[in-house]
Amino acid sequence: ALVSTLLYTVHSLNQRIGHLEMVVARQPMFDPRSQFRGYETSRLSSDSASPPNIPSTPVLDADQDDARKQEMRKKSGYGGSKDPSHLGGFTANDIEGQSDPLWTWMMKNLVVKSVVDVGCGRGISTSWFLKRNASVLCVEGSHDAVTQSYLPAELIVEHDIYRGPWWPNRTFDVAWVVEFTEHIGRQYINNYMPILKKSALVFATHSYWGGWHHVEVHGDYWWKVRYEGQGLIYSKELTILAQAMAGLGPGGQHFLNSLQVFINPAVMALPEHQHLVGGLGCFGGNDCGGRHWCPCKGKDALPESFLPVFTEETKYDGRINDLELSIIGHFEDHFHGNAWKEIMAKTKMQTFQG
Repeated sequence: ALVSTLLYTVHSLNQRIGHLEMVVARQPMFDPRSQFRGYETSRLSSDSASPPNIPSTPVLDADQDDARKQEMRKKSGYGGSKDPSHLGGFTANDIEGQSDPLWTWMMKNLVVKSVVDVGCGRGISTSWFLKRNASVLCVEGSHDAVTQSYLPAELIVEHDIYRGPWWPNRTFDVAWVVEFTEHIGRQYINNYMPILKKSALVFATHSYWGGWHHVEVHGDYWWKVRYEGQGLIYSKELTILAQAMAGLGPGGQHFLNSLQVFINPAVMALPEHQHLVGGLGCFGGNDCGGRHWCPCKGKDALPESFLPVFTEETKYDGRINDLELSIIGHFEDHFHGNAWKEIMAKTKMQTFQG
């Protein structure tokens, strides 16, 4: 009788377990990547489907937000009085986040032709690239900033990163991420990371001190680990070059303090971004007319798609090229030729910063 009772009990348990397995099997398993459904983070394509952009919810009554913070925003000179307090706001004209020589080097020497500006504010930086024939897109969460933008409406995406992920439907040469990252809590990084992953190069700054809604204040290492953990590669060479170029002109203190440049191989390898990282390629010989480097000719002549879209002469051109050659000379330890030594001897480095 005891054996029969045990067998019956085991049989009943098996039936219940089987029923539970059927119930569990019918339930959709939680996927942490569900917010990126249809978007494969390891292999990008320009036709990846993004969720719709979600504007911020305006603050109509100060009681709905932190009135003290709104008063601090006003005293500190930040815009966005009708924006939720988690938005970083914007300033009328932050010259420390602008640099003509750096931008000129990016467009002429790196051959940057397209830029997505993340946290673009009123679009001052974005409009600089636009005026020099670059294709641009401005992503901003502050409705107040969007209504005062220098850019036409069709080049602006109003999206609050705190409300979900969004990314463009095409790839860009550069993601310009300046005075932005410190304003976004780490739990929301994956909401803006897809934008960076749609770019071949990422130029990003961060803050070492407090400010309006500065919730992620860290050193260089923290951001390197975060970004490289997402598949981006920190470039020491491009970072040094970019910071040095910013030193050739006024302002640009944010770049001198914390600018970091990352490479995104998944996008940079695409055919539409093969023009990136320019410069003259043919070296020496009669074809160069006595110069060390010159444009290649014949079958090796570069097609127009590989040439810069900004060619107007600027007051920084000579110093940009001299400084780049000097810095590259320090990178190229294996190059000991007399030609290189001669170039270095003629190079003059006179920066605006001294």
